[in-house]
Amino acid sequence: MSYSKNSNWSQPGTSHRPNSKAIKPKNGYVLIADIGSPTSRILHRDRTYAQQIKECLIAFIQQKIFINNAIDDVAVILSGSDKTQNSLDYKNIQVLKNMEKVSWETAKLVNETVQTKNCEGDWMDALGVALDLIHRKVKAGNVYSSIQIIFFTAFESPFKTSERTQKAYISALLAEHTSLFIVGSNINQEILENEEKMSKGELTACQLIREANGGIYSFGDFSADVVNCTEQPKIGSPFNVTLDIGSKIQIPISAYIKTKKSDSLKWSEEISTGEALVDKERTYQKEQSNAIIDKQDVLTAFKYGSRIIPITVEDEKQWSYKSGNKCLSVLAFVDPIPPQFGSGTGTRFIFSHRKSGVVDRNSQIALSALINAMAETGKVALVRYVYANNCRMALGVLSPRIKFKYECLVFHELPFADDWRQYEFPPIITPKSQPSHEQMEAIDQLIDKLDLTNDEAFDSTKMSDPYEEYVRHVIGFKVLNPEDPLPEIPPHIKMYLQPSPSLMEGAKDVLERIRQLFPLQTTGKLKINDFEASKREAIPATAEEMEREIQNKKSRLDVGGDVDLGFILGMNSVDKVGTTNPVKDFSLLLQSGKKSVEEIYDEMSKVILELLEDSGGTNAPLMVKAKNCIEAYREHSVAEGRVAYFNRWMKQFKEQVISNYFTDFWQKYLTESLGLITKDECPSSDVDKHQAETFLRLPKQQQVNEIDSVDEDEELLNLID
Repeated sequence: MSYSKNSNWSQPGTSHRPNSKAIKPKNGYVLIADIGSPTSRILHRDRTYAQQIKECLIAFIQQKIFINNAIDDVAVILSGSDKTQNSLDYKNIQVLKNMEKVSWETAKLVNETVQTKNCEGDWMDALGVALDLIHRKVKAGNVYSSIQIIFFTAFESPFKTSERTQKAYISALLAEHTSLFIVGSNINQEILENEEKMSKGELTACQLIREANGGIYSFGDFSADVVNCTEQPKIGSPFNVTLDIGSKIQIPISAYIKTKKSDSLKWSEEISTGEALVDKERTYQKEQSNAIIDKQDVLTAFKYGSRIIPITVEDEKQWSYKSGNKCLSVLAFVDPIPPQFGSGTGTRFIFSHRKSGVVDRNSQIALSALINAMAETGKVALVRYVYANNCRMALGVLSPRIKFKYECLVFHELPFADDWRQYEFPPIITPKSQPSHEQMEAIDQLIDKLDLTNDEAFDSTKMSDPYEEYVRHVIGFKVLNPEDPLPEIPPHIKMYLQPSPSLMEGAKDVLERIRQLFPLQTTGKLKINDFEASKREAIPATAEEMEREIQNKKSRLDVGGDVDLGFILGMNSVDKVGTTNPVKDFSLLLQSGKKSVEEIYDEMSKVILELLEDSGGTNAPLMVKAKNCIEAYREHSVAEGRVAYFNRWMKQFKEQVISNYFTDFWQKYLTESLGLITKDECPSSDVDKHQAETFLRLPKQQQVNEIDSVDEDEELLNLID
């Protein structure tokens, strides 16, 4: 709940000193906490008012350390304290921390000190101490982009004021461009509209807030703003370079970072004894005499056998790769690159050259002509990219992007051959798992119901990374509680990882339909213990057990009587072609004569398809087994003159390969020796060599769309302007 439309405490306001451009801007905050006896009352979740204040103070300090890189100044003042410590000597007002650079020491002081006291402090006196503190800091030469006073109070403590005092406070707030915010009071929108329902303290605070352009927050609103506060988008320095097209065309451009891999968590390694940090120092000593050697006298060397070969700095410079001056040179114009080839850590938008906000008109005309020509011809540009002199060289692609308000080139980095990793995955839909029309329709409805494109509650620009948020929470917790175990994930972070209740309520009917159309079945559990026991029994552990096992086998052979040779060969045990050893089964069935040749051929055809389906197009051993089956099938067809039967099946097999996305198997394992049977191999065939070669070719695949950004985001343009 905010009182005025410009009452955002987390954002810097207007510049406190207009002539301070040379100094890095920072914000100043004075946190006033009322911890007098009225704060002992219990709020929700069995927490007192003072405990709620402490949690808000610590969360605010942590946010300033992590999000703002600890550049802001923060002061903490306690009203209702049992100590009197302030420059104006106001009773029960304690300046816990002067207005200094925010640090973990401030959070520790708040954690140890903020608790309910059996005293009462005048909140107007605390506000006066805060204004005096700000005045002295500004007078000492400190420059702030904005100054804000955040007061945590319920206005239940007695106070003294007068019209003269209020005017003095308002003048001080306006003189230093200071905003006043109240957190934790009972004032709501209904009370704001009816001043008769306000207490004297609340009415006085509202009058000050109106003049100081401040606001009023509840504990929930304040905590939510602290939790959801993310780094403000910043426009970095552009990459200014000349876009070279051949030797005659040069277009000055400025490349801005559109997306970039997050690196907000910066770690540094330190060594501590528990009392202070330890400075690390490295020394170089001779191996025999232990004499200390200067770092300048130490050379890099390689050991070749027993010889040590030193490498000088000049040698390293000569051997190192030199990419040349920074550049962005077009190598060729090609068809759009498939999206899976995009790499690197970010994306850049390329505009015409800008200097101090002024656009180079000639550059703008030339770049616009290039962008439109690339869009009309459906081409993209392969470029050589070097960020700085003799830095890493990269290859990239420039794609045209034309929108209503702007046009630019989009740069994506491309991988080299050594960087490319291609992983093959089985298809989701296979002949064994072909969904019905109702199932497909239900999934389409589920996708529509769970679409977050236009969901205002899921605004990624206002959300922080849950991983980074939890790491910050853990760091802050361990600073204040070094001996405690790691905390659980806070509720506000869990909220990021779960769909919103309103979204799930809207998809309730569709989810119920999904449960009905996709029933889950309980499968039998694998008896792992029995399997492990059988393995242990099958492998003799000692020489005595091995001898005993040999004797048992001999006794079983003696008892068995006559040995059936046909059983050993497997003829009597094979009833059909299986997937375990299909080539052997195929050969035994043909020799046994139990079935007709056509039946055995049909069984072999089904096994080949089953092996391919089980492989998913990625399991190499199964695909090799399928290839061996085709080879055995083809050899027998040629030997027995059943050419027409095999060729007819081969044409049907090709259609099934294409429809089931087994094209990788066809290209890798089917060669000329496994295609259609030609006249050269068997005179009864009507297929010549040219037809067989044509048959092995697969139809061309459709081209993939060009790399492009998914969302249309105009924040970059606003920042550039």
